[in-house]
Amino acid sequence: MFSNGTEHMCFQEANCYKCEFYVHPEDATEEEPVCDVEERIALALEEDFPFEWLDENIHISRYFCRKRLGKEPKS
Repeated sequence: MFSNGTEHMCFQEANCYKCEFYVHPEDATEEEPVCDVEERIALALEEDFPFEWLDENIHISRYFCRKRLGKEPKS
């Protein structure tokens, strides 16, 4: 999980805003919903945090999103 809001914001800038699956929450519809990875991160529930989609890195963004990179989730 992120230790502060800055890490989360940097994650969004490095991953979400560049991703083909990103839909701003205000623009989300039933046909084009918010990305499930970002939604689970936004809920910040540890038991549902999408660790299977995230690869930790050394940058302030803390993680790379596997979905944005076209990878499968970790098993």
